[in-house]
Amino acid sequence: MAVDTKSSIKQFFSLGQAGTDWVLANLTYLFFLVFLVLIYIANAHYSESKIRKIHLLTNEVNELRFEYMSLRSQIMYETKQSKIAAQVKELGLQRSDDKVFVIED
Repeated sequence: MAVDTKSSIKQFFSLGQAGTDWVLANLTYLFFLVFLVLIYIANAHYSESKIRKIHLLTNEVNELRFEYMSLRSQIMYETKQSKIAAQVKELGLQRSDDKVFVIED
C-alpha cells in the first residue's frame, strides 16, 4: 500500500497533451504575466532604494539644521554689543558718550 512519491510528484507536474496545448495556446499571455512580475519586482527594488535614499537625506538635513542652529547661536553670542566692545577695546577704540548728530547737506 505504499505510495510511490516519485511517481505521484511526476504525475502532479505532468501536463499531458491537453495541458501542453493550453500552455502553447496561452504562451503570449504567460509571457505577459512574466513581464508584469518582472516589472513588479523591479519597481519594488527601485522604491526600496528611493526610500533608503530619502532616509539618508532626511538624516543629513537634520544634521545640517542642528549645525546651522549651533552656528547661528554662536554668531548671535559673538555679535552682542558687550562682546564687540571687549574686542575693539584691544584696538584702542571705545564707545563714545557724545550725542549722535546728523550731517545734512
